Order: sequence, then structure tokens, then C-alpha cells
Amino acid sequence: MTLVNAGVDVILADGTVTARAARAMTAAIPIVVTSTADPFVGGLVKNLSRPGGNVTGFTSLAADTAGKVLEIFRDMVPGLARVATLIPRVAQGLFAPAQDQAAKALGIDLVYIDLPGPEAAGTAMLQAVSKGAQGALLRAGPFLSSAQRTKFIDLAAEYRLPMMYETREYVEQGGLMCYGHYRPLQYQRAATYVAKILAGANPGDLPIEQPTKFELVINLKTAKALGLNVPDKLLALADEVIE
Repeated sequence: MTLVNAGVDVILADGTVTARAARAMTAAIPIVVTSTADPFVGGLVKNLSRPGGNVTGFTSLAADTAGKVLEIFRDMVPGLARVATLIPRVAQGLFAPAQDQAAKALGIDLVYIDLPGPEAAGTAMLQAVSKGAQGALLRAGPFLSSAQRTKFIDLAAEYRLPMMYETREYVEQGGLMCYGHYRPLQYQRAATYVAKILAGANPGDLPIEQPTKFELVINLKTAKALGLNVPDKLLALADEVIE
């Protein structure tokens, strides 16, 4: 509501939950979503080519790639049978249907742990371990600070729990691995959408773009510390291997 009252010309939102909150506040101010797991959830858009309304932007295809994420995780962790997904409860519906279907096909049991914010990292990780998770997926927004990312990484090391992330920043700081769309490219494209809207374009006429580049980044030092031998097939697939 603060942004709406401030009379901004465009709202830049990251993630479906954020975009839905902004859309609930205004149907007039253009909203550019930098990354949404499912742009159809909550009626954000009508279709991808012509979204209609005041929302446009980019999808992460995170829900669609849930199967790929679990396949990579299973290849990394031998005998992986139970995985905890750390995610805010309000966002669970975005991932659960596709992720549950993929997990069932792979014979993996999923446990969902509510993560309302980074301050709940310790509680969430403890719950994951207590529920017998052999690995964890962190489904959280990209705007966590370096210190907050380090908190998750340190907890994963403390509990010796392999954890997979959505962005490379975690892996560069010592996290095990990540797989997801290449965010910098979508942020750059989002800037061009904002420029077009400020120049007079109708957001409803700008198509929802899908990612064209995904990346797998693996930290070998962390894998070794967890006693994991990275399979050759993953090393071959990796866009970057940090030693």
C-alpha cells in the first residue's frame, strides 16, 4: 500500500507471492514480475502471450523444473528417499503439485517445512532433521543478505544435511549446489520491460517471457565435507564446479 500511495509509475516485484500482494493493492499501476513460479496462480495473467491487466514479466519455471531438481539431488545423494522443502507456507501451493508428482515418480518422500523468513532458519532446519530428511531444498526469495545465506549454509554443515538451493550465490558462499534459471539475465530483461512501460507500453500487451538459460553449480569442497562423491554425469552437466 505504501508504494501505491507514493504514486510510483511501475512496481517491480520478485516472486509470485510478492506480485499477488502488489496486484491486490492496485489494478492500475503496472507491475513487472522478475520471477514467478506460476504466473497463472491467483489470476495474475490470462495467458503468456497477452497477459492482460497490469501485470507482466518473467516466469522462473521453478514448478516445471521440480522433477529435474529432484533427479539431480538423487544423483548427488545416494539412497535419497526423504527430502525436506523449506518454503514459506503461503508459497507451498506454487510448488507442491508439480513437486509432489515428480517426487512420487522418483520414489522420494517430501516433507514441507514452513519458512516464514530467514529468522526461522534454525527452527526449520531442526524440523527437517527431526523428520528424517536426508536432504533439503531451500525455496526462498533471492533477496536474502549474504549473512542470511551463510546462516543456512552453516546450519546445513552443522547438521551434515545436503542442501540444494535455487541460486548460485549460496554455492559461491559454501553451499552444496544449485539448479535454476539464470537470474541476472531475467533481471536485465525486466529493466527493459520497465523502460518500455515508462515509454508508454501497456503491460498487458507485453508477453510473459520464459527463461532460456538454466545453470547447475556444484561446490566440490562442500560435497567432500559431506562425504559425497560427485558423479561424473553431474560434473559433465555442471555449468560451473567450484573447488
